[in-house]
Amino acid sequence: MTWVNSIALNLYRNHAKRDLRLEELRELPIRSDPNVASIDVGRMLATCNPSDRSLLRTRYLEERDIAEIATACGCSQTAVRIRLLRARRRLRERVERR
Repeated sequence: MTWVNSIALNLYRNHAKRDLRLEELRELPIRSDPNVASIDVGRMLATCNPSDRSLLRTRYLEERDIAEIATACGCSQTAVRIRLLRARRRLRERVERR
């Protein structure tokens, strides 16, 4: 009978621990959902080299036109488009490898 009591005691303890964990979770303050997309973008940009990161951030996060970027960089719009294409390809390759 002792082993039956041990099993019952262990089941009781496990049940009590589970209830305690659930109780603690219910008491947590409810927050709005984090912006998962911004977290993913931040992580992806962190894998880029600095020049790609700067170019992608300027174009897509700051929403600047290619003409503005070309003027700021002192190069042609075609060069900016090619650099963006190559930066997106490199980023895609890094993300697909993970």
